[in-house]
Amino acid sequence: MYFSFFLRNKPEVLSTFQKFKAKYENFRDKRIKRLRNDNCLEFLNKEMTAYLNKFGIMHEKTIPYNAESNGKAERAIKVTVEGARIALYESNLSLNFWASAVAYSTHILNLTPLKGKAKLPIKIWEGKTPKISYIKVCGSLAYFHFPKVKQKKFQMPVKRGIMLGYARERRGYRIYDIEQKRVIEERAVKINESVKDCKYLNIQNF
Repeated sequence: MYFSFFLRNKPEVLSTFQKFKAKYENFRDKRIKRLRNDNCLEFLNKEMTAYLNKFGIMHEKTIPYNAESNGKAERAIKVTVEGARIALYESNLSLNFWASAVAYSTHILNLTPLKGKAKLPIKIWEGKTPKISYIKVCGSLAYFHFPKVKQKKFQMPVKRGIMLGYARERRGYRIYDIEQKRVIEERAVKINESVKDCKYLNIQNF
């Protein structure tokens, strides 16, 4: 199973790991026994050490810049970044959308069979076969409704946006609202995958 987390600062590492630990152990009914990293400073602090000791989690520190010591993690990062790069290139999205592209790539990888294994990562994680009819091409043109109370008198009830990926905590899509220049989450969305060139849609960097 692939996971990607986006942090605003290094102190968020501990709280993010705590949330992941709770979610993992709930889904898998297994306990995390070890944490491995390549001596990243954000993992080397009193708070993290105290938390790991509290739950008896072994902290393995590998040699920095030694990919062989973190083989699985390095390969996961490589394929995730490659997928994000392709998504950005194919859609002509600017690099400002790199995080959305990484999240999209991560989601798709979890719906892709692992080499030598028949089951999908997400099926192993959730224990059931996922529906994939909702999968759409990143960067596609999206139409979504917005509340009538916010509509002007002669304004159409539908707005245009760009499909960036999928909502994390609920069913829905992450949409870049072209008019408001912000990312929102919507469920009732009509997506046109034949239009995915953001240059055509006049998307400006933000």
